[in-house]
Amino acid sequence: MTDEVPPNPSATPSATRRVVRTERRERPYRAGIALEVVGILTIVGGALLSTALSGTEVLAASGRARVGAPIEFEADDRSYVIVMIRGETNSDGFIEESVASMDCTVTLADGTTIEPTRGVQLVAERSDFGSTIANFDAVAGPTTVLCDGSRGQIINNYAVAPYRGTAKIVAWALVGLGIVAVVVGAWLMAVGLRGRPVVERVPV
Repeated sequence: MTDEVPPNPSATPSATRRVVRTERRERPYRAGIALEVVGILTIVGGALLSTALSGTEVLAASGRARVGAPIEFEADDRSYVIVMIRGETNSDGFIEESVASMDCTVTLADGTTIEPTRGVQLVAERSDFGSTIANFDAVAGPTTVLCDGSRGQIINNYAVAPYRGTAKIVAWALVGLGIVAVVVGAWLMAVGLRGRPVVERVPV
């Protein structure tokens, strides 16, 4: 038989105090980090795709010429873009002035003549390869494009290339989605770091 030890009446429970501390919320914090990584990769992917498309417009153009000389090529029934090619010493300001002063005339295979630069270019795309001047819709057959600058800029070249609108929309969409992901990820990380209050009792 085991003898029970009687409680010591002189023993008193140790005093405690209430402490409130902040505990990081791991789930939103980790989700925020994941979104940040995905968002940055998506932005980089969209930017690289856009750069590749801009390079294709110059490097794989249907035709190119000095400003003031015509470009003659066999067009397909599709949209084309006219691009001012950036020279090695051309600044952004020089390119912008050249594009703004450019007048282009397109003679289609059916004999129709259009002036695409007379309209307003909704989005002027600039890259290390050049800057877009205008878009136009062609019909299949021999097509002539003639662009000339009213301010007499020299050492300028321009090109005509198929307009890959769907691919460019995808590139812009990737950049936009990446920006949204980065913003949401930053918000989730802030929520996780802000944490939540946890109440504890600690000895005095």
